[in-house]
Amino acid sequence: ELEKARKLNPSSGKIRDLYNEVSRIMNRRPGEWGATLDWASTQLSVKIAQTRIEVENHFQQGERFMADNQFEDAEREYNAVIQKLKWVPYDIGMNDQLDSAKKRAADAREKQKRQADELDKLRHEMALKQAEALENQERSRLKERIRELMEIALEHFDNRRFQKSEMVC
Repeated sequence: ELEKARKLNPSSGKIRDLYNEVSRIMNRRPGEWGATLDWASTQLSVKIAQTRIEVENHFQQGERFMADNQFEDAEREYNAVIQKLKWVPYDIGMNDQLDSAKKRAADAREKQKRQADELDKLRHEMALKQAEALENQERSRLKERIRELMEIALEHFDNRRFQKSEMVC
């Protein structure tokens, strides 16, 4: 009867204790089973608590990375949350955290892409400015050289050395 009662209401502490007592009387050693079940239950509770703490730590680290605009690192932390919650063999009641981590990982990916695009655009603009500066520098050098040659040609012309003036021109 107690076995039937346990199957109908497995969470009842009174039924479990009474079942253990009757089993001891009948020499079935449920006390050992009870201790083993208690140990297993404790281990499961510890694992759940440990997983919850790890998930929270990864999520918070991801948030810190997002605040610091380190989107690649943030995405890695959110993916760690997703993997831990996805592969945990028992329900630890953090499905909302899983959904949130998926959204934040996608957000981090998008921001990382946007940041890379802005960096590429900035590099492109800097390269254009540098090329313009080099071109302006070369033009200035060329203008200065032409001015020098014109002065030399005019000097030859003023001194009636027309052939040299023509050659310099």
